Amino acid sequence: GCGKTKTLQFISELAFNGESFSSNTSPAAILRTIDANSSTCCIDEVEGISKGKDDETLSVLSLLNYGYKLGGGDLKCELNAKKQYTPVWYDGYCPKVLAGIKTLDHTLATRCIPILMLRTHNKEILNRELPAQGDDFEALRSMLYPAMLESFMEIRKRATTIQSITLTGREWELWKPIITLASFMDFTGELCNRMRALAQRIQNNRKETDTATPLLLSALDALLTQENTEEKFCSTEELYRFLS
Repeated sequence: GCGKTKTLQFISELAFNGESFSSNTSPAAILRTIDANSSTCCIDEVEGISKGKDDETLSVLSLLNYGYKLGGGDLKCELNAKKQYTPVWYDGYCPKVLAGIKTLDHTLATRCIPILMLRTHNKEILNRELPAQGDDFEALRSMLYPAMLESFMEIRKRATTIQSITLTGREWELWKPIITLASFMDFTGELCNRMRALAQRIQNNRKETDTATPLLLSALDALLTQENTEEKFCSTEELYRFLS
């Protein structure tokens, strides 16, 4: 009820070659669509991918894991005119937007920029629908597509020079395209600075999440492996002492 499906629909209407998929779409269909159109893939109900154990679901999960950066793709055996199977390379790299109500697979989550959405109590917003075939979307696309294509060389040049001191590793991989576009779109630098600040907050939150669980487990282990093995009540103060 927070509007995630509407958000996916909105993005798919405006993003470059936007396509909407469900988590039940076959990996072969998604991969071939990306390879043919460099589509922006909007996948709803993605929590089913993290929990699934069948081959199809694992294939979609694998596609999402390796397709987040340039060069990610997969080899498929295709039947040629001579009725012989030959390996064919499919490019799996493209922007992807995933929506769900539960936590993603840990590996996939590290390759995503999380956006937490909250349900609105404003009925006007809650009941608002996006037009299925809106002329406004077509008009906006007719401006966005040429603007980006005509500016490609300048954006590419900026991407080779832009740097970050605070963002590191995969966080910089994920945010570099967004920060590059922000620096191009706003000559004042305000938008770029806001994107950098947001990226830094998300990176810090990830670090806190990654270290909190091991720290808690270590504290519990210390409590349970003390010399006194008799059952007893452990107060909050005791747990806090081991955590600190």
